[in-house]
Amino acid sequence: MPITDIKFTNNARTLLSTSSLADDATSVSVDDGSVFPSLSSGNYFYATLERASDSTTREIVKVTARSGNDLTIVRAQDNTSATTFSADDIIELRVVAKALEDIRDAVITQEEVEDHVGGMLDGTETFIDVSYDDTDGNIDFVVPVKDEDNMASDSATHLATQQSIKAYVDDKIVQTILTLYKYTATAGQTTFTGSDDGSTTLAYTAGSLFVTLNGLTLENGTDYTATNGTSVVLTDAATVGDELNIYAFGVFNAANVTGAGGDFSIADDLSFTSDAAVINMGADSDVTMTHVADTGVTLSAGDNATVLQLDSNDSGASSGPKIILNRTSDSPADDDYTGTIIFQGENDNNQQFKTAQLSAQAKDVSDGTEDSQLQLATMVNGTLTNGLVLENGRINSSAFSPAGSIVQVVQNTSVGQASTSSTSAVDITNFTVNITPSSASNYIIVCFSANQQYTLVASTNVRYWHKFVGGNLGVSGKLIPGQPWAGLAAESGGGGLQAVGSYAWIGMDNPESTSAVTYKVQHYVTSGSSTGYTYYGQIVAMEVQV
Repeated sequence: MPITDIKFTNNARTLLSTSSLADDATSVSVDDGSVFPSLSSGNYFYATLERASDSTTREIVKVTARSGNDLTIVRAQDNTSATTFSADDIIELRVVAKALEDIRDAVITQEEVEDHVGGMLDGTETFIDVSYDDTDGNIDFVVPVKDEDNMASDSATHLATQQSIKAYVDDKIVQTILTLYKYTATAGQTTFTGSDDGSTTLAYTAGSLFVTLNGLTLENGTDYTATNGTSVVLTDAATVGDELNIYAFGVFNAANVTGAGGDFSIADDLSFTSDAAVINMGADSDVTMTHVADTGVTLSAGDNATVLQLDSNDSGASSGPKIILNRTSDSPADDDYTGTIIFQGENDNNQQFKTAQLSAQAKDVSDGTEDSQLQLATMVNGTLTNGLVLENGRINSSAFSPAGSIVQVVQNTSVGQASTSSTSAVDITNFTVNITPSSASNYIIVCFSANQQYTLVASTNVRYWHKFVGGNLGVSGKLIPGQPWAGLAAESGGGGLQAVGSYAWIGMDNPESTSAVTYKVQHYVTSGSSTGYTYYGQIVAMEVQV
């Protein structure tokens, strides 16, 4: 029972208007019910009934409801007995023992208060541990904390100490770019924009700000909106004199960093927006990385120090540090250069010149038949000149050989014997050689030597001829027009006689190609009654640098 349920009023006294109040009646009418307290549900007061004709006849009743002049009563309270009363008998709100006892009973003891509060603290709905010690009446609040300078743990139930927060911030935060805009509100103001109280024009990046009103932090999207970078709009209008503070975080820029200790980590992109941005490394900035507008990045070091070193800590047998020059193109084509390394210095006129250049070139970009070339060039009399070329799996010596040099030699030797009675040129077995020119402008010298003989036919002029075929040999307008040939010849003579000789021939060709060329020797006789023989010879092809 709450102590507030019992009601009192001063000098409440009136007379019964009920003609006869039986001893079991539960309601009574009075002349003036307004002198008594108004009652709500659960409220009550004690009243004393007294006979006007006999003041010693009394009954205490509990009034539980009052409607105008009608009272609802509970009879025989506080050790009194129910009795009968008549109209004009007295009803009065007096201080009775029962009322005081009810008040006493409604007031709980300190122990009861403590037990009640302790019961409410039995358990917690937060990470704060709250306990009640009934022996001394103390309530203990235990807040779990972490004191870690590096914030290494990921606890959802511990608070960080001021010391650990400071250490972490000092270590991790280099410099925060923060602009404060302060506005004093007018009556009903919702939009804050333009110049603040200090004549600073509001400007922010959406999502990079927080707002306070009279010191209380507002929630973005609920208490305010800030999307356009120039204004903040409150959901509920401010009152005159309210103080609105807008804290705007700027874009992190390396130019704003003045100093920091320890490591610095960035989870996403880092942009240097200046065309001449410089990254300085070392205590004395002896190594710098400088952006050259529309060109690239220059890495510099003083005192001939090592500018760039690539290390790999891989313990396996695979290749170590790698540098990849990767050219990507939507339309790759033959002879595309895929990367160049340039060595550069200054001449005696303080002009830059290339001292050497290493270039890679895709000669054939066809899938499955790709070919490439690696070129090493040096400066010769003011002109960058290829000195070494790697292609086709070998060194292309023509790239650095002087004109007239023999670049390569291939040969084929035959110790057998080949014969023919054909009057049309046919290949001589084993007298064939293949050569792949390293340059389309170079010449090919073809040499052939062998022992030869043929049979004579009586009274007939017979010739045994040999000729070269391959490349542009014999092509009109080329180095050697017509048919390059040589052979044995004899006038009519006796049948069955043989002419024997050892001969050598030289032909020169410009195949105008870097594809493989096949050179062959063919032979024939001018009379089908004769037979020609070739044996113990060789064919040689030599590439000559032009």
